[in-house]
Amino acid sequence: MAARTTKVLLQRELKADAQQVYRAFTNATVLREWLCDIATVSPNSGGRIYMAWDDGYYTSGHYLALKEFKEVAFTWFGRGEPRETRVNIRIKAQKGGSLLTLEHSRIGAGKAWGAVAGEFQKEWESSLENLASVLETGEDLRLTRRPMMGIGVSDFDAEIAKQIGVPVSKGIRLDAVVAAMGAEAAGLQPGDVIVRMGGMDTPDGASLHTVLQSHRAGDEVAVEFYRGAEKKATRMLLSRRPLPELPSSLAGVADALRKRYDAGFAELDAFLAGVTEQEAQFKPDKDAWSVMEVLAHLIHGERDYQQFICNVAGYQQPQHDDYAGNLQARNTATVAAYPTVTEMLEELKHSTQETIVLVATLPPDFLAHKAAFWQIAYGAVEPDYHIATHMEQMRAAVQAARG
Repeated sequence: MAARTTKVLLQRELKADAQQVYRAFTNATVLREWLCDIATVSPNSGGRIYMAWDDGYYTSGHYLALKEFKEVAFTWFGRGEPRETRVNIRIKAQKGGSLLTLEHSRIGAGKAWGAVAGEFQKEWESSLENLASVLETGEDLRLTRRPMMGIGVSDFDAEIAKQIGVPVSKGIRLDAVVAAMGAEAAGLQPGDVIVRMGGMDTPDGASLHTVLQSHRAGDEVAVEFYRGAEKKATRMLLSRRPLPELPSSLAGVADALRKRYDAGFAELDAFLAGVTEQEAQFKPDKDAWSVMEVLAHLIHGERDYQQFICNVAGYQQPQHDDYAGNLQARNTATVAAYPTVTEMLEELKHSTQETIVLVATLPPDFLAHKAAFWQIAYGAVEPDYHIATHMEQMRAAVQAARG
């Protein structure tokens, strides 16, 4: 007797042409824009498709059918599932866009499968809603609907834990809290290490991301953290993510970036005007950054941002591995190349100017890649959190040099 199976069957009208919809299931970068956090694909018959999410779930399979702009079919074998299932996508061009039909079939029934079919139904409904948003406006609902804590985070490992007197080696170490947001209101401070939130352990950034994805703005969650050797507990009200009006052109994005950088440099210039070369080179201890090393790190962040822009503009996905921390050798090399505060600051400003020109001169057809344009436009209108979150670190290094 054949085993009982069930399936998920969904339809969605999309205001996007069939080519764009087809690409959403066959391009790794586009898959990440609406469906998963990691993707690697080889879009040919028998080619691989692998997708993973920051909560630890992943699925692997291979393409069964690819009819350009009309049909995509692939196997799906998710983590913890008894066997592989099958996903079939049919795309029909129609006036004003496309009709997408998704069938996830061969899902088993019974105790071994538990609530898998219901989870597939819920997740595909949510994902197709996001696909519509990403293709039609560029907005990634996973981001805009996710609540905010209002924190900046920094490296944390066993060595850092020992230095700051925290009795655990995994967690989220804060290096800044944003005024008038949830973390500050809950009493969290720079240097605190969050180890549990919303009933889940938070040993790393991916786990924190998972917690936030499972909540909405306005939810109150329990937080456990260490301040030095003392373990504390509090409750935090998750803040709403501000949604500013985004520029509608590449020139507008470039102008928004210029204004953001100007604001960050106003504070940075004023601070560095009172710092000597000796103070800028001073390391509070062997593992803490000097002001020069922080500036080097900011330069690296700008260079990495330029590479991100190039990747999304070309529908290319960079290699994805777990974050390995900041490589000290990279800071050392940059400090050696720009050995004075003046030279380092000039290089940082040159790097930001390069970013502005890069955005302004992207090819006009980039605007049609709405998800990529939205990501860059959204980032451009946000405050420059990177400089802001490192200002306190630089001030502490100078204070230690003077002390």
